[in-house]
Amino acid sequence: MKASLRTLTAVCLLLVQSAIAQAAWTSLKPLGNSTSATSIVSCAPVKAGSVACAVRGDNHKLAVNVYDAGDWSGWKVLGGTVTSDPSCTERGAGEVICAARGLGNNLVFTRLNAGKWSDLASAGGDLFGAPTCARIKSTRILCAARSATGGMTSSTYTGNTWSDFDNQTANLIAGPNCTSDGAGKVICAAVGPSGHLLVNRSGGGSWEGLLDLAGVIHDTPSCVYLGLPGQVVCVTRSGQLLNSYRFSGGTWVSGSWGTAVYANLQSIGRPECSPLASSQILCASVSVFDLSSSVWAGIFNGGWGTWSTVSAGAYGPPACTPLGGSKVVCVLVGADNKLNSTTGP
Repeated sequence: MKASLRTLTAVCLLLVQSAIAQAAWTSLKPLGNSTSATSIVSCAPVKAGSVACAVRGDNHKLAVNVYDAGDWSGWKVLGGTVTSDPSCTERGAGEVICAARGLGNNLVFTRLNAGKWSDLASAGGDLFGAPTCARIKSTRILCAARSATGGMTSSTYTGNTWSDFDNQTANLIAGPNCTSDGAGKVICAAVGPSGHLLVNRSGGGSWEGLLDLAGVIHDTPSCVYLGLPGQVVCVTRSGQLLNSYRFSGGTWVSGSWGTAVYANLQSIGRPECSPLASSQILCASVSVFDLSSSVWAGIFNGGWGTWSTVSAGAYGPPACTPLGGSKVVCVLVGADNKLNSTTGP
């Protein structure tokens, strides 16, 4: 009887904490009704209080949208055809690049500059999977993807030209996912044979070497800059358990990575993470805590705290992006494949 009472008390406390935390998230705001999502959404900060998002919409068209001062601009559908999820990254000075795989398996991209989106253009390459893009330093970015041979192919962009594609030998099962390390380099993580977590680092030139961190990973990792120079956290799903791996910066060796830490959430979908503040990140995922397809969010600050409900009736993975002031905007896909956003925590 006492054990049952303790269990009931713990459950009630969790629900109360969740209700309080949920109140910190704003009500859902539609991004517009003209576009239905047929892919994972990707967003990137434009400036403080503003983000740009892209999604593969109806008829394999890339649709883009900008959030600024609390409102969305509405969807702009670009010409051309994309065949993968998009990936967006900031390039500095209010500029964002969003890229995807084109009809010919090439890398195609659009550039948001001074509030205007460019037409889709080709950067070449031969991509087998969706690209993932991240800022290296200054105005340079890197985009990487799985190649037809199972390796990783990547190119860097300076604002004028794309470099020749670099092809790294590997056996990737899922991913990669790349993030800036805040110190002039990009770290990419992928799933390798037997579900092992594989990571590599580049400053835009040569890659420093593929590290095998073991583990049993069942989805593309979500890696994010921790707000401390050189340090990143990669969050993975192993079965229904979310785990995190922290890279402490410095020498590129396996010993600079921590072991898997349980993130205190059971999830049915891939996590998506965003910088929140120095040494803090926020991750969101569709949880198995209830049957309403709720998106839950948790904060890492050297360790994981209690996760809380962001929104019910949403399907993931969400896309969360920093707004500044320890706030993020998360874009959620609903049952009708329409997109809505909420800001918090």
